[in-house]
Amino acid sequence: MKNIYKVAVIGGGTMGADLAALIARQDMPVVIKEVNAELAERLRGRLDQRIDGWLERGKINASRAEQLKMLCTATASNDDLCDADLVIEAVPEDVNLKRKIFAELAVLLPDAILTSNTSSIPITSLSKGVARPERLAGMHFFNPPTRMPLVELISAEATSPETLESLEVFAAETLAKKPIRVKDRPGFLVNVLLGAYLTPAIRALETTTVKPEAIDAEAKAFGWPMGPFVLLDMMGVDLVKEVMNILFSAYGDRFAPSCLVNALVSAGRLGQKTGAGFYDRVPGPAEARPGDHSESGSEPLDAILEKNFPERTSGDAVQAFTDMMYSMVNESAMALETATASANDIETGCLFGLGFPQAKGGPLHYGDQVGLGRLAEALGDSACPLLRGMAVRAETFFSSW
Repeated sequence: MKNIYKVAVIGGGTMGADLAALIARQDMPVVIKEVNAELAERLRGRLDQRIDGWLERGKINASRAEQLKMLCTATASNDDLCDADLVIEAVPEDVNLKRKIFAELAVLLPDAILTSNTSSIPITSLSKGVARPERLAGMHFFNPPTRMPLVELISAEATSPETLESLEVFAAETLAKKPIRVKDRPGFLVNVLLGAYLTPAIRALETTTVKPEAIDAEAKAFGWPMGPFVLLDMMGVDLVKEVMNILFSAYGDRFAPSCLVNALVSAGRLGQKTGAGFYDRVPGPAEARPGDHSESGSEPLDAILEKNFPERTSGDAVQAFTDMMYSMVNESAMALETATASANDIETGCLFGLGFPQAKGGPLHYGDQVGLGRLAEALGDSACPLLRGMAVRAETFFSSW
């Protein structure tokens, strides 16, 4: 196992800067590389402002603020990376850019562990041209990493057990995070399960007259921290469109692109950042309003639905939410079936990465509580073979795994 004493972060955007703050807060030196000196200087200023903000709010004292600033280095020079034990790449989701970076890092840092914070690109696809690819893995933090406790550790085809062990110890003991191990695939684990949960919610609006606020109320009553449509607006509808396309390319029709999402993007209803998405939002505190109140000036949601989906039938929010939960359980069973993650890691990922209600235990525990026979019957042909077989044998996830 490799000990980690210094970390390099490649890319000083929002995620990269937050990762640097997280690492420094744990008393570990971190160097953040930007593409040129001007951007590195701006990054240095942002980091200092952030630390000064902690000081002004009384979270740290002046001595601690100076210590944190000394732990952070912003640079445009590769020379400052040479003694790093771990690299976390956090540049935009461009596979060719990432490949170029890793090929260069592999030569520059022949003994360092190399990781990508990508949320969707398979890690194996980044290993082309990387010397000693056994030290390359995924280390997917959730945004913002200073607050979100989960880290997905993704094992590529060549990743060694020693590399994963080093990353697991670093994440759990140094960063005080909840690491889970995930097999390499597009979207990894948690984002695929989130997609399985959100897709039926969007489909319900396309096929029935159920209101987004009614489905959100069901989710809140179940114990989720927010409803699916509030979450979608926070994520950004344009980002949702991009993620759905990625999942569709990887997994087929169960993540088929949404005509409603496409229509919202075309109408400029991108969520909170534009003032309207599945909801409109008014100035002041974040307040969700039904989509037929268009303070933003964009075409109202109801008008978009009536124009694009004129044959919707009457809807039921309880059924829509049930469909969402059953879909998530089914996708979790598929993850077990393909050995993408263990049952315990699936539950941990949903509890700490998605805010699944703690009292419910996670989607697999929820499936056991509902009954796998009932789930398989409701899912019909879409139920995965593992789930169907367990239902026939009257098994449960946590007595069988």
